[in-house]
Amino acid sequence: MRPSLSMRLIALFFLTASAQIEEFEPGPCDMNNPESVCRDVVDSSGCWNGVVGANGSGTAGEADANKLWKCVEGGKDVMCQCYGCDRGLNIYFQRNKLCAAP
Repeated sequence: MRPSLSMRLIALFFLTASAQIEEFEPGPCDMNNPESVCRDVVDSSGCWNGVVGANGSGTAGEADANKLWKCVEGGKDVMCQCYGCDRGLNIYFQRNKLCAAP
């Protein structure tokens, strides 16, 4: 028995939708060390959630990146050590290559 046309269309939809989901490797996050600066990044989520959430999964402009760097003492250096501590932050950083080497 052959599946109906509607069942084939539904299957095609799900196959297409699942193929469009981006996969990102976990970013850096050292929460095991009590001295880790990553705790500061997690604690400053109220600051960077405003930037990441305002852009959703879009792209970051230079002004947005500068706002992120101001969220923690140590700026970009600290954020680039710990963006993997939050799934949304991880996706945002990797999609926009915010910590890529020049």
